[in-house]
Amino acid sequence: MIVMTPEEEKITTRMRELLASVPTYRPEYPCYARRHANGISVAYRTTELNPTTSTHFDFQMSGDVAYVLYIQRDEKDRDKRIGQALYLAIEQLVREQGCKRIELTPSGSGKKGIWESLGFQPGEGRSLQKML
Repeated sequence: MIVMTPEEEKITTRMRELLASVPTYRPEYPCYARRHANGISVAYRTTELNPTTSTHFDFQMSGDVAYVLYIQRDEKDRDKRIGQALYLAIEQLVREQGCKRIELTPSGSGKKGIWESLGFQPGEGRSLQKML
């Protein structure tokens, strides 16, 4: 069992509430927040980290910026907007936590359009950012 601080527990509980609207969400899947020197990291997993059979995400909040490290959805859920639903849950949480900007770096060349449709603009290098 993971022991959490009250702050970590509050963020984890809220993340789970927001994930409840995602069709593939199950309360038994691990979801947790952890405070560290650079801010707070939040993670969600459905299975072992397998690039084709796992739905998961990791992001970090540091000051008023949230960094989406990755969002992955199970291959069988392709074209069901599961990734978008996960992102929207993350965006809602980071807004509530006072973040003013979200940054990410798309993993594939074709992914940039998806993020631009969600309001992201070019940042430094290959990164994209969205002001909240």
